[in-house]
Amino acid sequence: MNTAQADVRNGTPAIFNMLDLEQFVGGHPHAAYDLLRSTDPVHLHPGGPSQLPFHVLTSHADVQAVSRDTRRFSSANGFNLAASGENTAASAVLRALGRNILTYDPPEHGDFKRILMPMFMPARLRILEDRIRTFVAELLESLDGRTEVEFVSEVASAVPIRALCELLGVPAEDEPKILAWTNRMVGAEDPDMSANIIEAQQAFLEVFAYGKWLVEKRRAEPRDDLMSLIAHGTLAGEPLSDATRDGMCATLFAAGNETTRNALTGSVMLLTDHPGQRAQLVANAELIPDAVEEILRHTSPVIHMVRTAVEDVQLRDKTIAAGERVALLYGAANHDPAVFENPHALDIGRSNARQHLAFGTGIHHCIGARLAQIELRALLTELLRRYPDISATGDPAYLRSNFVCGVKRLPVRLFS
Repeated sequence: MNTAQADVRNGTPAIFNMLDLEQFVGGHPHAAYDLLRSTDPVHLHPGGPSQLPFHVLTSHADVQAVSRDTRRFSSANGFNLAASGENTAASAVLRALGRNILTYDPPEHGDFKRILMPMFMPARLRILEDRIRTFVAELLESLDGRTEVEFVSEVASAVPIRALCELLGVPAEDEPKILAWTNRMVGAEDPDMSANIIEAQQAFLEVFAYGKWLVEKRRAEPRDDLMSLIAHGTLAGEPLSDATRDGMCATLFAAGNETTRNALTGSVMLLTDHPGQRAQLVANAELIPDAVEEILRHTSPVIHMVRTAVEDVQLRDKTIAAGERVALLYGAANHDPAVFENPHALDIGRSNARQHLAFGTGIHHCIGARLAQIELRALLTELLRRYPDISATGDPAYLRSNFVCGVKRLPVRLFS
C-alpha cells in the first residue's frame, strides 16, 4: 500500500494529482484516497496542460451512482485520463479508442454487447474453464525443481493470455506477440514497457492490423470463437466499421489480460502479508471463491474510468456542469469504510466482499468478469495445493500508470 502520497493543508488534501504518475508508482495511494474521501469526496481536479479540469470521486456510493446513471453521464467522450494528454495519439488510435464497448452508451452499448455475449455464456465458460485448469496444471508442472520464479512473467501473465487467445481464436504461436502488444499498449507511459508514446502507438497499429487479418480469415472461414462474432457482427444492420473493429480488438486484448494478471500477482502479495489467511485457504480450498472476491476488492486492478456529464448534475455539495468529466476511482471506492469495515485489511471471510466495484458496475460491468474469476480460482487453487508456503521475497515493481494498477515484476519463493 502506498501511504506516502498525502499532504493536508487547511483540512483538505493539497496534493492529489491524477496526472502525476509518481502518485501511483507504489500502487494505489490509499492515504490520499482516504483523505480525499473524508474531506472532499467530489474533488475538482485542476487538470493540466492537455487536460481540462475534472472531478474525482472516491466514495463507493458516488462511484456506483454515476456508473449506473447512463441518462446523465456518458462514456462516449473517452474512458480514461492519460497523463500525457489527449491529443498526442495518432488519429487512427484516437478513432479506435473512441469506438469500443467502453465508449458506447445505450442503446448502442446493448447492441454491441449482444454481439459478444454468446462467448461468455455459462456453457461456453465451463468448456473454457476445463482448458484453463489443464493449462494451469501444465504450467505449474513446468516449474518442478524450481525454488524461485519471477511471478509476473512466468506465471501470472501466462494464464490470462492463454485464456484470452482461446476465447478469441488466436493461434497459440501468436500468444507471445499478443502479450508484447498488450504490455506496450497498457504501459504507454512506463519506459520499462514502451520507450516512448510513439512505440506505444505502434503497438496499437500492429494490433489493428492483426485484428483486421484475423477478421478477414473468420469472414471467409467462421469458427466458434470471439473473432468470428466480431467478423460477422452488425450494428444497426451494418457491419462493424474499421474503427469499431480496431477499438474492440485493442480493448479485448488489453482488458482480457491486465485485470486478471494483476489480481493474480496481487493475490500472492496479499497472502504473503497474511500467512494465517493463506493457511486457511490451504486447509480448505472451498474458501477460495470468496477469497477471490476479497482479493479483487483489495487489489482493484483498474484505477479509474471516466464519465462525462451530459447535463448539470448536483452531487453532494458540488455541481458537475454539462460537459465536465468525472474520474471514478475504483480503488478508493473499494476501500470505503462506509461499505467495508476495516477496508485496508484482507479478510477472506468478508461477508460483503462481492459489493466491490473492481469490474465496474451498471451496463459497463466487465463482460469478462466471470472468466477472470475462473482464472483466479483455478490458479490460486493449484498454486496453494502445490506450494502451500508460496510467498513474495521482494517488493513489487509497479507499472507507471494512473489507469491500471499493474505489477511488472515480483520475485516469489515457491517453497519455504
